[in-house]
Amino acid sequence: MALLDFSSYFPVLYIALGSVIVLFSRTLVQSWRFSSKNPPYPPGPPTRGLLEGNLKDIPTSQPWLTYTQWGKEYGELVHFRIYGQHTIVLNSFEAVKSLLEQRSNIYSDRPHIEMIYLTGWVYNIAFKRYGAEWRAHRRLFQQSFRPEASLAYRPIIARKVHDMLYNLLLTPEDFQNHYKTVAAAMIMGVVYGYDIEPKEDYFVSLAEAAVSKLSVCFFPGANAVNAIPILRYLPEWFPGAAFHHFAKEAKDLNNQMIDVPFEFVKKTMSFTCLKHHPSYQAAGTAPPSVASDLLSKFPSEDAEKNIKQVCATAYAGDKLHAPNDTDIHCHGLKVEQTRYDFTTYDKGHFVSNDFMMQTSSLMGTFFSLMALHPEIQKKAQREIDHVVGFSRLVDFDDRESLPYLDALCREIVRWRPVLPLCVTHGTSDEDTYKGYYIPKGKRTSLSCSLPLTISANVIPNVWYKTILLFALIQT
Repeated sequence: MALLDFSSYFPVLYIALGSVIVLFSRTLVQSWRFSSKNPPYPPGPPTRGLLEGNLKDIPTSQPWLTYTQWGKEYGELVHFRIYGQHTIVLNSFEAVKSLLEQRSNIYSDRPHIEMIYLTGWVYNIAFKRYGAEWRAHRRLFQQSFRPEASLAYRPIIARKVHDMLYNLLLTPEDFQNHYKTVAAAMIMGVVYGYDIEPKEDYFVSLAEAAVSKLSVCFFPGANAVNAIPILRYLPEWFPGAAFHHFAKEAKDLNNQMIDVPFEFVKKTMSFTCLKHHPSYQAAGTAPPSVASDLLSKFPSEDAEKNIKQVCATAYAGDKLHAPNDTDIHCHGLKVEQTRYDFTTYDKGHFVSNDFMMQTSSLMGTFFSLMALHPEIQKKAQREIDHVVGFSRLVDFDDRESLPYLDALCREIVRWRPVLPLCVTHGTSDEDTYKGYYIPKGKRTSLSCSLPLTISANVIPNVWYKTILLFALIQT
């Protein structure tokens, strides 16, 4: 029997062993440079080893709870390291304002997260590195979603809300599905001019499947390749390289999420709108949407890629990430009940473990609070009856005349924010803050963890406007 030939394994072993040697050397060099010339890092949990740093200290789910506890223990800036990746957590409004706003020239970048690139999420403006492409995406977003532009989409939003109200009358016990459906219906209608199916819509399922894989990619310590990027060159069969299979599945879903609904818009656009663009031969008339509007304004092939990605960012944003079907029922709140376990609520079951505020989570919070506080619901209903009457539904134009209802909506956002963490920022230069060193580079990230107690202190009270008017309503 011939001896096995291990020569084909040498390149893989070289990469694996070489990455460990490089990482070890880099850690030693960074430690020496830091100790010899720079101020101290912000305080944080002690490292557990020279190589891995705080790898074992970082949870892969609900990390804001850990960050908040560290903030109480170590202060407004907390530092930890996973291999060569440094993270600074900002636990105060003052630090967030000082660094991310007043020094935005340094902190507007994004850190390099390897799995974001491998899974294809790098198109999303939330994860895109600062530069010309990021600025182009931002311009398109501002043109499409600024307050003045959004006025054109109010009829779509109102129609979707009316559909939800009608469905609530028919099947109130299915209220969770109704408020999740309306959130998806609004974003699909506004971005692509597409009316989703009441249940199991293909486009909605596609976005949910793609987004479900995102949380695995992002949080520190969730994936070894984020901490040691050279591991991306390992073959799929190598032990510990299963992330390649996961990344391929996620990227395929991402590509479908970007392409399929966009192709739907192109096929429904009339050829006359884009007759100067030879690549479009679609027939029919496209309903008003962000995608059709941007394609009409910027018909070049170069612009199409950016438009497609901006639309996909908005499309995916609403799915980041709605509570699942058991979130309400499994913690004590049902349609016929008004009790709720606030201990489990404080652990984040109504707060998304992803990165973007979305309508469905806020509506889930609204339903639970109205069930818990029927007296508040009655006050809001009394204001609506007094101002709007009984012959029509509330409209956008009624907002200024309904300060109590407006304040109620604002309070829900303030009281239980969907985003306990902001999207991670990167540093484009070295910096110091209150005597602490913040290093430069794509391997340094800043995350904001504003505890709910801090939010209550820094966000203005929205109720004061309602006091006088509501007193008049009650009399």
